[in-house]
Amino acid sequence: MDHYAGNLSPNNAERQQILVKVLASILWQAANYEGGSKFAFVCYDSGRSKFQCSILYRNDGITERIQFSRCSTLAATESCVQEFLPQFQSAMGKGCILFLYSLVLSRGVNTIRNDLDEPGSALMANHGYCSQELVNLCMMGYSAQNVFNNTVDLDGKILKGIREPRDIGLLTLYEYYKVFEVGSYLKEASSGIWVVCSESHYSVLFSKKSSCSPLEVTDLFYYDSLGNQDALYNLTVYPNSGVASADDDPPLELCIRTFWKNAKVDWNGSEPLL
Repeated sequence: MDHYAGNLSPNNAERQQILVKVLASILWQAANYEGGSKFAFVCYDSGRSKFQCSILYRNDGITERIQFSRCSTLAATESCVQEFLPQFQSAMGKGCILFLYSLVLSRGVNTIRNDLDEPGSALMANHGYCSQELVNLCMMGYSAQNVFNNTVDLDGKILKGIREPRDIGLLTLYEYYKVFEVGSYLKEASSGIWVVCSESHYSVLFSKKSSCSPLEVTDLFYYDSLGNQDALYNLTVYPNSGVASADDDPPLELCIRTFWKNAKVDWNGSEPLL
């Protein structure tokens, strides 16, 4: 990935290579984190039904057609993802579902249940939204239900959080609204890359430098795949500027101030996203 460091306008071939590496790395991480299957599974649409509808199962047009390849190395996983990349990328296809199946098999169903505080919890939230458990599974390789550091003893019940410092972090509007607080393991991203949870979907915020300090002026770039952006937003964050957040501030600024406290956010000539 170092080849692309600092390149904010990769060509299509570079984007494809990066996507293959990222998807394969997510699967390989889930497979090899403590308790995982040790094999990365890559699911794809075989083009025909493998079993028939029954009392216990109703055909959904996806599950009964799935076949998978089992990969024993990261290189083999990348090769397999490359082979079926058109299925993952098809605009009218089943890429998200195929990748979710791949991820669950790579981690292992029973291992995912053991990752959770409540074994009966689901990876999908209400209205088909992605749950925090699924976000954590993608980012860290295990489906913790919480975002605080380590574990919390709640009247004898152990709640599981983030087990160690992470390279990719999380900033969320839920923290501004005091629904929960993201722990330092997940907030202090060593890569300078954060997943942003805001306005019911996920986007990405990143810096060209790693190990960003919450006390230093920082240049950031922002991309929202649902925003039909032609270019990245370039923001400059000035921490400890005495700026108090208000509910009518741009949601992204509210997320940013959960890490860079009381920060002024300069949109550098762009119209703030409301």
